[in-house]
Amino acid sequence: MKEEFDRAFEDQVRAELRTSIVPPATPFYVRDRVERMATRALEPVKGPLLPATFRSRFSGAGGVAAIVAIVAIIGVGLAWRGSGLGPAAPAVSLPTLPGTPGPSFPPAPDAASARAVVMSALAPGLTGVISVDGLGYRITHDGGVTWSSMAAAPATQTDPDFDFIDPTHGFVSSVVVGAAVTTVSVYRTTDGARTWQASQLSLPSEAGWQVDAVSHFSDASHGILLVTRFQSDSLKTEECTLYASDDGGATWAGKGAGPCLGAFIWPTWSSALAGYVTSAQDPSQVIVTADGGRTWISGPLPDVSSGWRAAPQLVLVDGAGRLRLLASMTPTTTGAYTPRTAEVYASSDGGVKWTKQYAVGTIPDSATNLLGLSVYSVSVLGPDYWIALQQGSGPEKADMLVRTLDAGRTWSVVPSTGFTTADGMVWWDARHGMLEGMLMVCDPSGSQCGADHPTVYVTDDGGLTWHQVPF
Repeated sequence: MKEEFDRAFEDQVRAELRTSIVPPATPFYVRDRVERMATRALEPVKGPLLPATFRSRFSGAGGVAAIVAIVAIIGVGLAWRGSGLGPAAPAVSLPTLPGTPGPSFPPAPDAASARAVVMSALAPGLTGVISVDGLGYRITHDGGVTWSSMAAAPATQTDPDFDFIDPTHGFVSSVVVGAAVTTVSVYRTTDGARTWQASQLSLPSEAGWQVDAVSHFSDASHGILLVTRFQSDSLKTEECTLYASDDGGATWAGKGAGPCLGAFIWPTWSSALAGYVTSAQDPSQVIVTADGGRTWISGPLPDVSSGWRAAPQLVLVDGAGRLRLLASMTPTTTGAYTPRTAEVYASSDGGVKWTKQYAVGTIPDSATNLLGLSVYSVSVLGPDYWIALQQGSGPEKADMLVRTLDAGRTWSVVPSTGFTTADGMVWWDARHGMLEGMLMVCDPSGSQCGADHPTVYVTDDGGLTWHQVPF
């Protein structure tokens, strides 16, 4: 495998990625999914060895096309935009017993016949939404053991930003640009996605300008809508407006300026109330909220200069004005890619000023990804109990599930089975979670295979075993 691989080609593409992809403030499992898809385009296939001789489908010129397609998809905002996938679970004890529904999971098809499946939303009550290729959206209320069809709102995005806050209440935003009027719609359901109703805002259309919008609800009644007008060619923003609703999205009122959205900049929600946005200015800042997006506070992290960009992953609220932030620093200079260790920062004034607390502990036999992250897709299961994904250290080393019980100071590997690659992960509670990975798919002859087929796994025993969803 490795003798067929062009190391100079890898270095060239990695350098281009570092200069063209700015870490955004969308969910980290989304960003890392894109980065890791590009990484897999540059590495031999990772996973169990099979009789055929394997190499990545994305090597050579095909790899360039694949990477360009990946970046283009994100650039137009079609991939899992800003969905926080539900609030963080409350503090709970570690699971100690194996899950009970495991044997009742329907058998999943093999890679050759499985449909492509991606995560779309997660909500309390073991409710989750997935998108199944050729079948549309499916919803579960038992942590992924069974799935039923779901009526999709008439949104325009390929992968809408679903925001379910409980098993019955969900929201999704949509933008339609007309010749004279641009319509921003927020669709809402109160019956578990059986029916949808819409509320709309109308903005004047202007040649050369586009509109992006995303909504978020902290509970069934209270939500926000961020709307940004930007220039199509230069991405220069003209106005960034915050709207709020107190009646479940039926009506909206303007509340003034809000954080600006962008092709790579969307809110990430660590809980129903706590979220963050990475600003586009240089040096970069972190914009945080602790009230569901009603107010946003901007502040720089220590030691961030024009040569570094902050890549936040998690924000926690410890009390009035007291915040913690997990973030990495990635260099913006081409050619010298030496990422700094991820740090935990603290603020006592709501995010205006941050102080560095400590460096995140390392994990043996692991590697950093293209963003320089030692862990990714971090979920909070308790104030100091976090669970995350960790990239394997080499092409034949599977990705790992890791956890910390002391807020990132030390980490241990969870001995998981059932998946090899992991691009994103979310959790209902300490026992039930959902993970997106990639299946190995081969050509008809079986001579060439690539891990380019997304699928979803669920667990009910704290991540010890994962079951592929049966599509």
